[in-house]
Amino acid sequence: MNPTVLVLLVLTASLLPAPAPAQDSLQFTSLVAGWAHTCGLTRDGRAYCWGWNPGGALGIGDTVVSTTPVAVTGGLTFTALAASLLHTCGLTPSGAAYCWGDNSEGQLGATTTERCSKLENSPCSPMPLAVSGGLIFTAISAGFQHTCALTPTGAAYCWGRNDVGQLGRGDTLPSTPTPTTVAGGVRLVTLTAGGFHTCGLTPAGDAYCWGGNSVGQLGRGDDTTRGVTPAPVSGGNRFKTLTAGRAHTCGVTQAQAILCWGSNADDQLGAAAVARCKDHGRTWPCSGTPVRVSDSVVATAVSAGAGHTCALTPAGRAYCWGANNKGQLGDGTATGRRATRAVATDLSFAALVAGGDYTCGLPSTGTPYCWGANRNGQLGNATGSDSGLPARVAAATTVPSPIPALKLPGTTLADAALQSDTQNYLLTIGAALATDMSCPHARVFNTEVVKKPRNVQVRDGRMVRGEWTERWTVNFCGKSVAFQIEYRADGRGGVNFSARAQ
Repeated sequence: MNPTVLVLLVLTASLLPAPAPAQDSLQFTSLVAGWAHTCGLTRDGRAYCWGWNPGGALGIGDTVVSTTPVAVTGGLTFTALAASLLHTCGLTPSGAAYCWGDNSEGQLGATTTERCSKLENSPCSPMPLAVSGGLIFTAISAGFQHTCALTPTGAAYCWGRNDVGQLGRGDTLPSTPTPTTVAGGVRLVTLTAGGFHTCGLTPAGDAYCWGGNSVGQLGRGDDTTRGVTPAPVSGGNRFKTLTAGRAHTCGVTQAQAILCWGSNADDQLGAAAVARCKDHGRTWPCSGTPVRVSDSVVATAVSAGAGHTCALTPAGRAYCWGANNKGQLGDGTATGRRATRAVATDLSFAALVAGGDYTCGLPSTGTPYCWGANRNGQLGNATGSDSGLPARVAAATTVPSPIPALKLPGTTLADAALQSDTQNYLLTIGAALATDMSCPHARVFNTEVVKKPRNVQVRDGRMVRGEWTERWTVNFCGKSVAFQIEYRADGRGGVNFSARAQ
């Protein structure tokens, strides 16, 4: 049976501003990278976000994409942020947790009544909401559709999606918006949430993981489907830091060596993996136990993306390896590799974060640089063009900056904003629903109009009535899927669409 993907999109001219006026350049103290959006904190604790925004993950009060940093609404200040697929969270100076964005699985930690039309009318909040329960947290991390945080005593709480045990409460019962204690009583000092798994470190540096394990990302020495409670990573290594990507995990040991485990489909482990793991009917190179990155880079930090990994040396040099189809390795090419290689820049970084298929670095000056995929504006450089080299994040703007028109193959009648939202949906959520996997290498390779506009009425330059149909063909990691896109005017000057995988 062919899977069905439905999405409703509403665009109005008022949400598509002209180039926004710039504010003074900001100095950031930290960055977080989601699948296709980025956020940072300034020295005074203000949060700014940029990139993809269908569920309100930018926290700017609406669901408009922005290619430049825009201030999160609400007037809150934060000490820490976390970003993932379609939501973002932050901790205030008092330790209160707030989240915003998609809430389809309760990942915001609160019940929401607002619906986002760009996400099939799923529950969402484009503004920060207080996480329920009134708990005080010291750390927070966001997975694809779940969130976890630590209390001052080291107790872990999680909320959101739980189909593979990513909440760590000992079951795979339905998702919950209420923070729930992670089972086992292990006290942790750090947390990192990946696509569908979560890991943490004890005060002694022992690593524990739980959740999805289809490609060995829990590091338990096998690829059994899931682990519903925390269990130690095999090998007896002690770590200083951990990072969880889409389906792999890495850590820097106390001896500053980098170890990785999980999926190695794009050489993101930085070492050869002889094992094969079966996931959704396909087999992938993987390792269920930690393997050392082959080039023996001495590191102080490591960050895992969808199919790539990056690390910082003690001198602040950035090294990356794995997938590079969008330039996310920062070497000026689009060639993926297993071997580590320095990012092509003279900059030294104090922090480094890997997103879905892009990377950002933060020098000590506080001005961020990003490289890789930019179809959603996640590089923050006021364009929608990918960059294989570090590009400086633009100055913040008072209103969102739209993505320039795409250059898609074939023929489409959708305007620039509608093209962008259609493509963004198909290459991310559409990938997971239509192919049972989240493919980091998806691309649109053809568009065509199959039914011309009919029943068209235009009022004050806007189409208030009318409909047409297009076929967009997308390549997901070698698998081609055709989507029938039906566009329809909403009667108020906007256009909705529904997408069905054929």
